[in-house]
Amino acid sequence: MGYRGLLLLLCLFAGTAAADVSVESIMTIVDPVPPSMAGEEERRAVRPGEGKDPDPWQGFNRAVYRFNDTLDRYALKPAAKGYRSVTPRRMRTAFTHFFTNLRAPVIVLNDLLQGKVRNAGNDTARFVVNSTAGIAGFFDVATSFGLAQNDEDFGQTLAVWGMPRGPYIVLPFLGPSTIRDTAGRGVDTYANPRTHHVSTEANLALTGADTVNFRANLLEMEDIVQGDRYLFVRDLYLQHREFAIKDGKVESDPFLDDDEFEGEGEGGAEAAPSGEQEAVPDAGAAGNAAPEGAADRPVPAADPASGEGEQEAGEDTF
Repeated sequence: MGYRGLLLLLCLFAGTAAADVSVESIMTIVDPVPPSMAGEEERRAVRPGEGKDPDPWQGFNRAVYRFNDTLDRYALKPAAKGYRSVTPRRMRTAFTHFFTNLRAPVIVLNDLLQGKVRNAGNDTARFVVNSTAGIAGFFDVATSFGLAQNDEDFGQTLAVWGMPRGPYIVLPFLGPSTIRDTAGRGVDTYANPRTHHVSTEANLALTGADTVNFRANLLEMEDIVQGDRYLFVRDLYLQHREFAIKDGKVESDPFLDDDEFEGEGEGGAEAAPSGEQEAVPDAGAAGNAAPEGAADRPVPAADPASGEGEQEAGEDTF
């Protein structure tokens, strides 16, 4: 998290997360806001357990969000569409594995800081296997060996240590964050070996390629956005952070009152029991397991009218 540097400041788009997110993880945890509720931010703002509005700076945040969205529409998204049109899916997948592998040292450090010694060993082994047998990380050989991918960052470490989340904030160029995650971003940047052992020029090139590659992978997700795009991205970001901090378990939707849909299950599916629920059935099996490719990834503010959500015809699967 947070090693993207100057090039990211020039081209990152609205909805960029300070946490690792992949297409698969977003589709797993996403809980779209019904359009009829899109304007009810005050009523839905209090997250259980936090005791106060997580978005007290909403006026400022919306202004920054619009600025970031403009950068995405006119810079990053066109670049991502061009890259996707000339790059086969197999190659994009290989690049995703490569950039995920580069971030492994930061994940191992945060495993240790959170006391997850077993995960640290697992993630160290993944890094070694993928860096060698996986040809510099372009192939995820470690997963076939039973070494599950985990995802930790210093924002999660601060949460484990008991630091409050703080207000939600949208950062210029960098997108959604919280006070806690913003502090964690700086530590992860400094702790990443790339910061100290790779030249500035090479770092910028890697950052640009990583950003464009992941933005291209997210084009197919744009049709999931519903209602107010700002609220959608905010809710999704905070849900994902809750998912990550709890190692795949979330207690409840942080924005919907428990009684909002009370009785809605009559004649349909049973209401979920109160208390802690599994967000992913096997998510806790190997610690904070994250889907492949979740390496410091952004969540875009997608344009539902863009039509970019269609699957590429005839593309190979990896």
